[in-house]
Order: sequence, then C-alpha cells, then structure tokens
Amino acid sequence: ACDHVAQVDAGKNAGLPQTVMRHLKPRCARSFTLSQSQIEEFTRGLVKAIVTGNVPFTFIENPHLVTALGELGVPSISRKQLANKWVPKLAAEANVSTADTLKSSPLVDASSDGWRKKYCEERAALNNVIALLPERALFHDAVNCGTMRKDSDAIADFLLEAAKRLVGETEEDLARLIGWVLANWRAMLHLQEQYPHWLMRGCLCHGIALLMKDFCRFKAATGCNA
Repeated sequence: ACDHVAQVDAGKNAGLPQTVMRHLKPRCARSFTLSQSQIEEFTRGLVKAIVTGNVPFTFIENPHLVTALGELGVPSISRKQLANKWVPKLAAEANVSTADTLKSSPLVDASSDGWRKKYCEERAALNNVIALLPERALFHDAVNCGTMRKDSDAIADFLLEAAKRLVGETEEDLARLIGWVLANWRAMLHLQEQYPHWLMRGCLCHGIALLMKDFCRFKAATGCNA
C-alpha cells in the first residue's frame, strides 16, 4: 500500500479533457520497506523471467528497470552479477529439483539431440539429454562430444551412460526408462538389443527436415513445382 501525497498535477495536465483526467491516478510515495527475503524472492523471480524468456542480459541494466527497482527498494544487479552469481545459483537449484523429480518418477522417457560444432560457441559438438515425463520435459545435461567417435557403437555407449545419469546405474533403475527419441537408427538397434523394453523412436522434426531437403533437391533436379 502507499499514501496518496498529491492529486493529479493540475498545472501539468491543464487543458486535458475530463475523459482523460478521470483515468489519471494520483501520485503516491512508497511507504513500505521490503524485507531481505522479499528482495531475494523478487530478484529471483526477475532473473527467472529473463532467463526463461530468452531476454538479453542487457535488459537487467535498462535505466527504466533500474529506476523502477529503486522505487521498490530493490537493489539493481549488473549483467556480470546476473551471469556469474544468479544463473549458476538457479541452475544448481534446478539440477537438484530435476534429480528429485526423476528419482520419484516410476517411468521416464528420454530424448537426445546433437548440435554440430559450427553452431556451438566453443566449436565443439554438443549433445543434450532431456527427460520426457507425462506432464513436462526436463533438460538434464549437455555433453561436449568433441573427442567422441561418431560411429553408432560410440553413440550407443554415450546414450547408455546418459541413461545411467538420468535414472541410475542398476538394472532396476534402467527398467524405469521406457525409451529414447534420437536420430541414429543403428545406435537404436544396438540399444534395443540390450534393453528390449526400450521403445526407440526417431525424431519427427529431424525426419520432416530431411523430407523437405529431398523435396528441394527434387525440384532443383527436375524443375518440377508440384
């Protein structure tokens, strides 16, 4: 709540029609002080909104945002603090939450997707692992695959290690994993030989992308627009 300290500035807004004047709210001054825990929770929510909304980190230093935070009594934070303090802190909390969720889930599905090195900042191929639960998907980790062999045996070994990180290393743990979504069919066959109950599926988006490439090649070779 806040105390009304003045009505609409009559001099500043002189000449405005009454239809506008009645929508102008009176100015108010902050008459409350946030506790340290409230400031922490507010900042945590702001950082989560920026990170999950894919907002550039420069936004945290926007002068209008800094002014608004000051009006609330919340200290502003820099991009360096956002990247070096808050993001690792929230990532660690998310990892603990993800581990607890996976541990308590009776069944877990999984997906793996690779990124070629030309698309990665460190110029090393990456492979991310995502757990697929009935109610949501959970990002688990991303692994640098720069030195990994690219044959199907190596990919199958990589996915088996990823499965153990997801659900655990015992056979009882691995029985909770019901399948994988990936693009390498030979690796799928290797894994299904070891774990017949795993349902192996190809990535539909990857399949559609390959189909569109074939259409483009067909059009270029034949000139057909059908």
